[in-house]
Amino acid sequence: EKASKAIMGKLSAHGVKFVLPSLLKALEDDAWRTKCGSVELLGAMAHCNPKQLSSCLPSIVPKLIEVMADSHTKVQRSGLTALTQIGSVIRNPEIQAIVKLLLDAL
Repeated sequence: EKASKAIMGKLSAHGVKFVLPSLLKALEDDAWRTKCGSVELLGAMAHCNPKQLSSCLPSIVPKLIEVMADSHTKVQRSGLTALTQIGSVIRNPEIQAIVKLLLDAL
């Protein structure tokens, strides 16, 4: 987990654009471990530069919400953890105030 945070924290904008499609594609894999690994890396993107993260959120959040309905409970838990990580770095006060409520609703 520490390694993924460190890697994602050091990615440039070009690096994020290069890695993101592969991570999103891995969510379509049948193997639950592949999905969990991808979800964990998507959650670690919370440690990216805020500008880079904000540009990726429209791609990431809907996919993580889909993962919450996966048949495997470990994939579901990974999705919740990733959404929580991303929600924890949101700076907008209006959104920050309702992050927990939104996660509970999922």
